Order: sequence, then C-alpha cells, then structure tokens
Amino acid sequence: MIAVYHNKNFLDSKYQFGEAVPTDEELELVAYVNTDEIETAFMLTNHIECAWWENREVKAVKTEVRSTSVGDVCIKDNGEKLICRGIGWDKI
Repeated sequence: MIAVYHNKNFLDSKYQFGEAVPTDEELELVAYVNTDEIETAFMLTNHIECAWWENREVKAVKTEVRSTSVGDVCIKDNGEKLICRGIGWDKI
C-alpha cells in the first residue's frame, strides 16, 4: 500500500526544479493505492482513461483533485518516503 500526498504548493518553482522538499503542512493526503510499486501508484493517481479516483486499486481520500505531479510525496508501508521529481523519484 502506498499513501499519496499532494503538495499544496506544487507549482512553486523550488519544487518544479527539485530544490526543496515540502513540509508536512504543505502536504495533503489524497489516496491510498493498493500497490508496492511507486510507478504504479503514480500511474493510478493520474487521469488517463478515467478520473484517477475511479481506479479500482485506489482508495481516494479526496476526489475531484489534480493528478499526482512533481513535488508530491508518496509513503510506502515500510515508511520509505519518496518525492516525485521531473524525472523519477528521490528518497527523502
């Protein structure tokens, strides 16, 4: 299971260019995804064939919100915390 947190300030250039990590106050829990693979969680919380919260593997905490993007954070069951970057993910 992966918890997906959206960064409320994701458009700030410091997140877009990988210069910062959001604080807990900047993050909002939006979903739990039934997977252990970060790329699968990313794909399932993006609008591709339907609104992401309609995906069967997703337990949405919030709906009608944007797709997961640069500056957002995912936390795996083992406590590993990752931030989405322009290319790939960084552990934080």
